[in-house]
Amino acid sequence: LRTLTDRWWVEAGRHQVLPLDDSFIGRAIALEPNPNPPVHLSRYLPGAGPINEDALPGMGGGIVIHANVQVGDRADGIIAALGDWNSGWALYLIEGAPTVTFNLFGNPVTLRAPISLDPGDHRVTVRYRRDRHGSGGGPIGIEVDGAEVAAGSIDDDLPFRWQIGGAGLRIGHDAGLPVCDDYEIPFTFDGTIVDVVFEQPMFAPRTSAPPSEEIGAALHRE
Repeated sequence: LRTLTDRWWVEAGRHQVLPLDDSFIGRAIALEPNPNPPVHLSRYLPGAGPINEDALPGMGGGIVIHANVQVGDRADGIIAALGDWNSGWALYLIEGAPTVTFNLFGNPVTLRAPISLDPGDHRVTVRYRRDRHGSGGGPIGIEVDGAEVAAGSIDDDLPFRWQIGGAGLRIGHDAGLPVCDDYEIPFTFDGTIVDVVFEQPMFAPRTSAPPSEEIGAALHRE
C-alpha cells in the first residue's frame, strides 16, 4: 500500500494534477471568458443533438421561452427539456395542455394551463421574472398566442447552471431521466415544432442604460 501511495503522488505530480483543490472558486477563476457575449434572442431548431448548457442563455436573471408549434387534437410530448429530476426543467404538452416544470434540486414546481391547444398553429410562451427586491424566485406564467392562461411563482432563484456534468437542451423529446413524474422518456412530441426561442429581457436593445439594480442582479446570478 505504501508503494502504491508513493507512486500515486509521483504520477500526480508528473501529470500536473497538484495541488488537489475541490473548491469552486479556484476553478471559476481559471475559467476562460466566453468569447460570445450574451444576446437578447437565441433560436433553436428540432432535429439536432443535445445543445450543451454552456451554449445556452442563462435563466437566473429572468427568461422568456417562446415555442412555435403545430398540433393536432390533444397533442402530447416534450417541446424542450434540459436536465432531469435531480435538477432541470421541461416545457411540454399533456393532452394538449401547455405545462412547464422547474425541478430545483429535487423540488419540482409545475405550472399547467387549464386549457388544451386547439388543432393548428400556436405560440406557447413561458415567462419567468426574477423578483429583484425579494428573497429570490419570482412569478412564472404560461401564455398561448399572447394571452396568459396560467400564472404561478417560484420561491427560489433558478440556478445559474442546472447540471454540473453539462446537461444538453433537447427539442422535441427527452432522454436519460425525466425532469418530473408527468412523463416517461422519451415522450416524443407528436406535433411539429417550428422553433424554440429564448429571450433574455435584460439584454433587450435599450435607448437608455438599464437600472443599476438589474445589472447587480445579473452579475450576482450569472
